[in-house]
Amino acid sequence: MPKWKPNLSNTIRIDAPGSLLQLAAEKFAVRYNEYIIKPIKDAHGQIAYLTANCVLCAKSYIFGSIVSCHEALCDLAIELNKELVMYIDKNNAFYQFDPFEVLLEGQINQRGGFNMINFSIKLGKKYQ
Repeated sequence: MPKWKPNLSNTIRIDAPGSLLQLAAEKFAVRYNEYIIKPIKDAHGQIAYLTANCVLCAKSYIFGSIVSCHEALCDLAIELNKELVMYIDKNNAFYQFDPFEVLLEGQINQRGGFNMINFSIKLGKKYQ
């Protein structure tokens, strides 16, 4: 059986070619046969993608055992009853999180005028 190759021409692209988030979205679409619905933006640009089953964000690496994302992404995932999925480039892996647990266990900090939430990668599990 030939390997499925999705048509990525309909994938929404952001302005910065080769960005980590764009790379994550393309890998996610191919690896998990997932439909990318739309980008999620803040005042500085794109911060995530909304997919059929999750809110997808990306980070370059894990700092010790800590990762972070915009607090608003957790709020959105809860509102839409979706998982929070994060791509970690250094590990070439996707991790899924319960956004409610992230809000309960994480620590809020302000970065660039936005509320970010720092949390342990151990709250998640590898996406399958």
